[in-house]
Parts: sequence; C-alpha cells; structure tokens
Amino acid sequence: MTWLLLLPVALAAGMAAPTQFAINSQLRQVVGGPVLAAALSCVAPCPSYTKSVCIIAHYAKDNKACAAPEFGRVGEPLSQSPRSGLT
Repeated sequence: MTWLLLLPVALAAGMAAPTQFAINSQLRQVVGGPVLAAALSCVAPCPSYTKSVCIIAHYAKDNKACAAPEFGRVGEPLSQSPRSGLT
C-alpha cells in the first residue's frame, strides 16, 4: 500500500532529473565551466533553505506548532471504532 504513496514521488523525481540536466547544461555554458555551474546550482537556493529553517525553528520553539489548527492533532492516537478491527 505504501508503494502507491511513493509512486508519485518516484515519478516526479524521474521527471525532474532530465530538467535538472538541461538547466545545468545551459548554466555551464553561461558561467563557463561545469564545476562553477554545479556550485552555483547548490548555493543559489541557500537563502530559501535558511528561511524555511527559521520558520520551522520559530514554530518549534515553545511548542507553537500544536497550537496551530492544522497541526493540533499531530501525534494524538487515532480513535478506534468497533469496525476498525483494532479493538
């Protein structure tokens, strides 16, 4: 059953790889070398990653994530009905 959940992720990764190769090829021509193109490809998203980490750290401090409506039930046990077969 979990493979059904992972199948779209695998398909997206498979579609993203040729796109990344094409972008790296164009970038290599613009900057003048494959090493510089690879470094630029890794360094460019760093501000976005830093912002994401800061947002996550802000909500993780003082357990603010549990107060948010969409995350309030994360970690709580699921209610078991008589039909679930788990009782």
